[in-house]
Order: sequence, then C-alpha cells, then structure tokens
Amino acid sequence: MKKAIEALKHELASVRTGRAAPSLVEELEVDAYGAATPLVSLAAISAPEPRQIVIQPWDRSLIKAIEKAILASDLGLTPGNDGAVIRLNIPALNEERRKELVKQLHKKVEEGRVEIRTLRRHAHDELNEGIERAENWFRQIPEVTNELVEAFIEEGFLSYDDLTFLEPAQMAELSGLSEEQASNLIAFAEAAAERVAEADNLYAHRGDLGQARQAVAVLRQARVEDFGNYEVAWKLARADYYVGEHTDNDRERDDSFREGAETGKKAVELQGGKPEGHFWLGANYGGAAKYSLIAGLSSIEDIQKEMDAVLKIDPSFQAGSAYMVLGQLNLEAPGILGGNKQKAVEYLEKGLRYGSENALLRLNLAQAYHALNRDRDARKQIDYIMSMKIDPAYEPEYKDAVVQAKKLLAELKS
Repeated sequence: MKKAIEALKHELASVRTGRAAPSLVEELEVDAYGAATPLVSLAAISAPEPRQIVIQPWDRSLIKAIEKAILASDLGLTPGNDGAVIRLNIPALNEERRKELVKQLHKKVEEGRVEIRTLRRHAHDELNEGIERAENWFRQIPEVTNELVEAFIEEGFLSYDDLTFLEPAQMAELSGLSEEQASNLIAFAEAAAERVAEADNLYAHRGDLGQARQAVAVLRQARVEDFGNYEVAWKLARADYYVGEHTDNDRERDDSFREGAETGKKAVELQGGKPEGHFWLGANYGGAAKYSLIAGLSSIEDIQKEMDAVLKIDPSFQAGSAYMVLGQLNLEAPGILGGNKQKAVEYLEKGLRYGSENALLRLNLAQAYHALNRDRDARKQIDYIMSMKIDPAYEPEYKDAVVQAKKLLAELKS
C-alpha cells in the first residue's frame, strides 16, 4: 500500500505544470548501452531557474539518445544542447494545456486509486483468510481438548496436566491428530500447566489484592497459550470474581465481573458436566448484579440457572456454596422478582449439610435469620463464626465473614 502511494506521488510529480522540476524527466527511459535506463541514472538533473531544467550527462555520447527520449515522451518539450548539457525550457501554461493537464492528473489519480483499491482488497482477503484460519484453530481446540479428555479418561489419565506426560505419537494415536498437531497441543498444555501452577500460588495469597491481580494476569497469559483449557477458564473466572469483589475501583470491578462471566461461559462450553464453570459464571453474574440495578434485574434467572446446574452435578461443591448463592439471591432480590426470605433460609440451612465450616454461608444464614426477626438464631451463627478454626485455604474468606459478622452483631445490639 505504501509503495502504491509513493508511486502515485511520483507519477503526479512527473506531470508537467508551469514550473520546472527534476522529477519531470528523472524516470524517462533512455536507450543507453543497449538497455532502457532511467535518465536519473545517466545524468545530473537540476532546475536552476523556475522555468528551466538542466541535464548534464555523465557520458556526453548519450546526449542524442537523451534528447530522443525527451521528444518521444508526452512532455511536449523541445530539448536544446550545447554539446555538454541539455536544457529544457518550460513554457507557461495556456488554457488548452491547463485542460490537458487536468485530464492527465485525473487519469493518474484514478490509476492510483485502482491500484490502492486492488491492494486493499488483496490485503483484506488475506487478513480474512488469516482470521478464518485462526478462528477455525481456536474453534477446534475445545473440541479436540474434549475428545482428548474423554480418551485420557478411558486410558486412565485423570487430569488435564497428564497431557504433558504423553509423547506426541501417543497423543496422536489417542486423538486422531497428526503428530505435529499433537506436539503443538502438548506444548500448549505444558505452558498452560506452568501458568496455572504460578497462578495457584498467587491466588493462595489473595488476601493481598495485588497477588490476586497478578493471578488474573498470569491466567490471561495461559488462556492465550491454550484457549481450550478448562482449568484455565474457570480459575480465571474465580480470580476475576475475587478481584471484582474486593477492589475499590468501579471500572476494575466492572471489567473483572465482565471477564469473569466471559471465561465462566467458556468453561461451561468446554466441560458443562463439571461444576466449576457453572459456579463461577453464576458468581460473576451475582457480583455484577450487586453493583448494578440493570445487571441485577437481568441476571436473577441466569444466576439461578447456573447454581441449579451446580447442585445437579455436585451439591457438596465448595462446601455447599451453590446453596449459599441461592440463599443470597432470595434474600436480596425483590419479592416481585422472586426473592423470598424464608426460601433463603431454607437454601442456606441445606447448605450447612455440606459446609458446616463455611463461614460465609453461616454469615448469610445469620443475615437471613435477622431479616425474619430470628435474631437469637442469627446470634448463634455469629458466635459459631467467631469460634471457628480457620482453614488456611479459605483464610481471606473467613476474615471477610468475621468483618461482616461484627457489623451484623452491632446491628443486633442496637
């Protein structure tokens, strides 16, 4: 494209107006030494006066050949020479010449436009082909990954990380891929596994929000390296949810929940029969709903759907956390949209069967009891939270629960 534009500029510069310019004659082809050669390669060309071009050949024997080339061109100029240099006097433009000049310019500009359009069309076609190839590849990754997972289960491999222990030939045999494709997939899996391990370590220290943000960044890189990795997708949704819940920056919060919902959807798409994708998709819907009335009104059914999916797959998932979310939903949603405080208590009490040590679940149950004026029961839950033994894996969540429990307790005393 750039070359075409430069060529058009050069063509326009070669059009004779009423002013002398070396570019008028630089590209004239001269029959020199048996070959057509640009004049600029055979002589020094200058414009010492506004209406005169001077051509000084380096080989005087070429003067006649240069004059012949000038006369054969469409410049309409008559050369004169003194045996050493050639002079071209540029006449002032008359009306006829002006009209002819306009036609020439229109012609050259249109030729340039056609060339640029052609190049742009070719570039567009090539770009679309590249995008299509990339999209096809990324679309195939989830399908290939799912097929591989099924194959590995049959072969006794139980996790995605086990991909890294296979040789390309073994994977090709299992999946039907070529060895090159299998080798690429193994490389993706190895890179993703390293990123996931790094992100897990960072997320374990999420009490420091900076570490949680770094976990998000690392998982984003892993997602680029292996777009079809289920573990990367749901763990990124989880980390996004944590950042969204704890940041004071409104834009970061919105971006986190939006990305969390996107990667949660991808996890569900990749392996809908597992609970993690459904849970963190619903959690991010809920996080966005908490801070936006519009998102809240539109997300209630979506949250319910994802948590129902979790309960169907594994009601004990993450210590009854799906029951906790459904309890929160019924506690906080307006009655006109299906919110029901009594139903909230029922969900939360069911969750205790699987998560007696889930501090956040007990906190929500205390809040639900208080909403129903069952303050004695609410106090019991708060007392239990305060006396719990902290699970190091969930220390940040426990600390959050304690802070909220103290606030609720102050409210109960007032």
